Amino acid sequence: MRLILLPLFLLLLSLTAQAQEWTGIGCGTYEVKGVVRSSKNVLLVIVNEKSKSEIVITVPIPNEALLAPHIDKTILAKLVINSKASGAHILGTIQDIQARVPNPLASRDTGMQLMAKTECKK
Repeated sequence: MRLILLPLFLLLLSLTAQAQEWTGIGCGTYEVKGVVRSSKNVLLVIVNEKSKSEIVITVPIPNEALLAPHIDKTILAKLVINSKASGAHILGTIQDIQARVPNPLASRDTGMQLMAKTECKK
């Protein structure tokens, strides 16, 4: 019995340690459906807002000019992620952005969809 429990315990322990670092978001170009919010003089794109799967995307300062007209509005954006994500906070660069009409009845109203995968810069 001990021979079975020890490997099982080690497997579960290793899975929980890996789960904390995995976000499922790699480098590449994504289609992002979210909302733009202002927080502490920084503009953010928030995907799946107020949920356990919330993702916060920050952009470089020159890119904030693209977000400014969309504060507190829903958007559809093409976003490039060049570095590995740390938790639920991601640094991305916006290539294209447009306003969208939210549909709260749709289960996939917000989210991120990978369009093209690229190698991460270190």
